[in-house]
Amino acid sequence: ALLPQRRHLGAGVFGRGYAGLQGLDLALQPGVVFRRAGLLTLDADDGVHEQLDFLFERTEDEGPVYTFKHVLTQEVAYDSLLSARKQSLHEAAGTALEELYPDRLEERYELLAHHFSRSANKQKALDYLEFANRKAAKANAMVNARSYFEEALPLLSELPDSPELRTRRIALLVDQAHVFVLTNGVEDYDRHLEAFAPIAESLGDEWLLGKFYACRGHCQFMAGIPRQSAETLRRAVVLCASSGNSHGTGHAYVHLQWAQLQMGEYEDVLAIEPESLRALAQAPDSRLLVYALTASAWACAMLGKWDLGFEKAVASRRESEQAGDKSLESFTYTFSYATLCRQKGAIEDAIQYGWRAVECAQAPADKLWAETRLGWAMLVNDANAAIDLLEPILTFYKSTQSAWQECFAELPLGEAYLQKGRLTEAKTAFERIIEITVPRGMALMSTPAERLLAETLLADGELTRAEEHFQRVMADLEQSKAESELALAYAGYGRLLRRLGRVDNARQYLSRALEIFERLDTLIEPERVRAELSALPAVR
Repeated sequence: ALLPQRRHLGAGVFGRGYAGLQGLDLALQPGVVFRRAGLLTLDADDGVHEQLDFLFERTEDEGPVYTFKHVLTQEVAYDSLLSARKQSLHEAAGTALEELYPDRLEERYELLAHHFSRSANKQKALDYLEFANRKAAKANAMVNARSYFEEALPLLSELPDSPELRTRRIALLVDQAHVFVLTNGVEDYDRHLEAFAPIAESLGDEWLLGKFYACRGHCQFMAGIPRQSAETLRRAVVLCASSGNSHGTGHAYVHLQWAQLQMGEYEDVLAIEPESLRALAQAPDSRLLVYALTASAWACAMLGKWDLGFEKAVASRRESEQAGDKSLESFTYTFSYATLCRQKGAIEDAIQYGWRAVECAQAPADKLWAETRLGWAMLVNDANAAIDLLEPILTFYKSTQSAWQECFAELPLGEAYLQKGRLTEAKTAFERIIEITVPRGMALMSTPAERLLAETLLADGELTRAEEHFQRVMADLEQSKAESELALAYAGYGRLLRRLGRVDNARQYLSRALEIFERLDTLIEPERVRAELSALPAVR
């Protein structure tokens, strides 16, 4: 069917660097090698195909080996087969793999998924697509993992409906939260969760439903709706705890920490962490453990608890290294080390950790998060470089409909605009962040955006508006006890009061800022505030 029949080609398709049977679709790269196996045949005198420049032939210990010279030849050969014949050959190839490597199937899950998904055997196709999905996710090949999932999902609709099949559909779906987040697919994942919510809720399986709600809450946090996320995650905790689902409980508690972080409830993040760790001790998961420790480290950065934050960062890095997981190392450097150093004012260290995060990044989201944090660190010394780095990231995030990630990128970009005196662009950025985040309760982003908007208005001479924003943000920060940000707001307000001629009040707020900076051992800022205090007119 492929070429004039005479000589046997291919069920055993091997190539340099290939792990095993590579497929009867023949749509492979040039240079793929075919060994005799009796499924496809050539009918021509020896040497004809070499003369026609279709194939190379050489002799090895296992017999003659044939190699297509060009991918187009392979594609034409494959396209010449009828659909039913292709399905039959793919199933035969998959079956041959199972028989040849019964003790090493995991090494060939991808090939088995490739063949059976192109056969009429939908049950085995689904099995191997699921296996390949889990294998890829474990290896941080998240793009591949997502591809296997998206190929598997329609097959579930082709198989006869049953309670078991519905359970399998939800079980497969709840395994994909990290896959979609790390491939910047939060919006797509949310659509899947929304579509299958009625099925999940109809199964009567608290263990699975609790995990489903944990994934929904995770997705809602990423979408930038932390209040709704926290509510969903608390439901997940109740269901998972009552059904003995320790892993689901851990997942829910960890992302409840992140929802609380997003809402600016920093002390609550630290209070919830022991619950996360307790659940994960029963169901170990390095990614969730790193996420729990990192949420706490970021909360410590906002509270000015540097030593405790770095303890969390060290524990997170240790877990990442023990797991041999570069993606988690990247996450730790991004959200623990670089965040703590930047907030404390250790700018060179923050830049160094930002670069290490970029170097360790594995998944698409890892790289974007790392580059965004790097841009935040860089803008202090080189705002132009930060702008060049951050502008395309923000453009991408706007296309994903993830409010959390949009604001995460736009906040440092606005600060870089402010640093360069591009005040109109800075105001637009901060006003947009405030418009998005305040109604959603995203205080982690709204309070620094409002402080920086006040600084921008001050730089632009809009003193009345600047004072309104400073007063509002100081009240919010005092309530959340975010002292590292509060000291910056006090310092900015003191400069504003100096411009207004209210020298005594300016001294009061600059002194408050200096007291916090010195108590927290913050770098850079104390020197600036001391100079500003010294420049104030003497008290009469």
